[in-house]
Amino acid sequence: MYWYKRKTMVCIVSAVVGLVCIGLPANGKAAERGKKRRVVLINLRNQVGLGAVVGLDTSLNPSPRLSVKYWVNPTFGMQFFTGVSLRKFSEAVSFNNSTYTVEQRDVELYIGGRLNFNVVRRNRINFYVFLGSGGIFRWSSDKYREGRGFFVHSGAGTEFFIPLVQSLALDLEMGVEYQQIGDNYSLALNPGIFGLAGFHFYF
Repeated sequence: MYWYKRKTMVCIVSAVVGLVCIGLPANGKAAERGKKRRVVLINLRNQVGLGAVVGLDTSLNPSPRLSVKYWVNPTFGMQFFTGVSLRKFSEAVSFNNSTYTVEQRDVELYIGGRLNFNVVRRNRINFYVFLGSGGIFRWSSDKYREGRGFFVHSGAGTEFFIPLVQSLALDLEMGVEYQQIGDNYSLALNPGIFGLAGFHFYF
């Protein structure tokens, strides 16, 4: 009788261990499938996005720029943008041993393009780097400041797709830009210390 009970207990324990061993991989696969269902990688292949971007540093009087994005595949894309910037500044002018302050105004037209590379893709969010260039055309109340030039910029950004409206994406960027118009040039954070924000609607 003792041998029978011992054999029965061994069979029960063996059956339980077997069921557990069978069940663990199944539960693991179910959890993995559930995890995969929760992760949404946006497929940007052949997607076109229309939107606008603007600098967040209000001290620079930022102006919105119209933007068009086109993604060749989920990793590589192109972007084209244009915008008009209006700037006011004071300039000291000397005349007859006297100094006067004159208000000046600049109007700058930006036309450019760049390449975007997604380096990290996560659930509804992409992290990318970019490199671009373009032309600057300036008209000014001070004729000596008028001219045309170019800019080159580079940096990194993130694009987040709204869960309820996956065609709508919000952008945040930070980078550096080199500008040259005539003999004047500058290298600074673009567009200011607070970066840039924007949106794009894909279709």
